[in-house]
Amino acid sequence: MTPPALGATYRLQLHKDFTFEDARRLVPYLKRLGVTHLYASPILKARPGSTHGYDVADPTVANPELGGEEARKRLVAEIAGAGLALLLDIVPNHMGTGSANPFWEDVLTHGPASRYASWFDIRWSGTAEPLQGRVLLPVLGDKLPAVIERRELGVALVDGRLRTTYFENQFPIDPATYPLVLERALAARRGAKERTAPRPGDVERLRTIAEALGSLPRRVRAHAEQRAARASELLDELATLLKKSAPLRRRVEAAAEGFARGAKGRERMLELVQAQPYRLAFWRSAQRLINYRRFFDINELIAL
Repeated sequence: MTPPALGATYRLQLHKDFTFEDARRLVPYLKRLGVTHLYASPILKARPGSTHGYDVADPTVANPELGGEEARKRLVAEIAGAGLALLLDIVPNHMGTGSANPFWEDVLTHGPASRYASWFDIRWSGTAEPLQGRVLLPVLGDKLPAVIERRELGVALVDGRLRTTYFENQFPIDPATYPLVLERALAARRGAKERTAPRPGDVERLRTIAEALGSLPRRVRAHAEQRAARASELLDELATLLKKSAPLRRRVEAAAEGFARGAKGRERMLELVQAQPYRLAFWRSAQRLINYRRFFDINELIAL
């Protein structure tokens, strides 16, 4: 079908309260107005709750908050059936950061060794020493030592993966540093509140996984494919083990929750965060230390 000549456009701002279906119902009205092209705001998966869609999190998926792929197809069919055409804003110059973006998550997990490191405009080298091979995350409300002192940073087991936590924020942990947490679970003894101890075989399997994770290739591009494949295999094995063994999962959860506590909790937390391919920093430091290109000065929109 030949698209109509561009005559009049009508822009629609799509979000969770005005979806593909809402837009579809407007098509007959727009045709009567003499509109030839419906101009839609970004329709790709954005960060949760986005009201504008310019913080794309996954360009391979139609935004589920707008109704998902099937609703998108119905909108396109309605537009085509009315003899109109669809214009899309595809946002090719930046993406939204955060845990909803699987490609950004991979970069925060593997650093320069991520398969997606080249997607983003990050300066991995030629920066100040604390940022060599790391990306700045200016998300803290104070300097790192003060945040750790107040025990605002923590560790949690989420869906079988270890993550650092800072209030509502979560960040992935380099699999090679998992042993810092898992070794505490392996050293734990059966407590009075522990109804069932993990089976010895499960404990030994956890020990084997921890040792293998600690031996992952370094975070350099030359090891990208090998590191990603091996890490994925080991993390899936860990998640399966913890799903199968509730007693062992509870020990790992306890090790994560108590990681920043106790006399040496601050030291452990500092060691863990300094070993990551990202540097958690005071938000004010972005102005002088940021080592990735942004959309204007918005830290949450990283350039491609």
